[in-house]
Amino acid sequence: MIEEILIAIPVCAAAIAAWSGTVYWSSRVTDWRLLSAAYPDRQPPHRYTARFRSGRVGDSPRNLLLFRYRFMFNLHAGDAGLHLAMILPMRPGHAPICIPWSALRFAGDLGGALEGIRLDGTLRVDMNNGTTAYLQLEPATVDALGLRQRVASS
Repeated sequence: MIEEILIAIPVCAAAIAAWSGTVYWSSRVTDWRLLSAAYPDRQPPHRYTARFRSGRVGDSPRNLLLFRYRFMFNLHAGDAGLHLAMILPMRPGHAPICIPWSALRFAGDLGGALEGIRLDGTLRVDMNNGTTAYLQLEPATVDALGLRQRVASS
């Protein structure tokens, strides 16, 4: 019994380390780190209104195709902007984000398709360092949070 426990502990530790490394790597691939550096969420909301939602993050529309976060976003449309956070198991490397409304535009409003990619529900984020990132959400999430109205009024 003791031998089995002594074997299980390093195996579990290795699995946790591998998971954390993979999750951290995904934050680099998807450019979540760029968004979190530009727009850190210093006062996350007490409650997220849209939980376990899916989406994509990238520095170009083409990079949106690389990785999809399925059921991993928690979102809140607050006065300060759009709050995004990952569910707990996906947190390593994914600091919470709050993008001000003034930095958001719907990419579909810029011409329908960009680089041959449909942009329904895709937000263009104008970063404070002069670069651009993209956040693609499902149309149902855009509607549930009232993002079209909030972005249009900013």
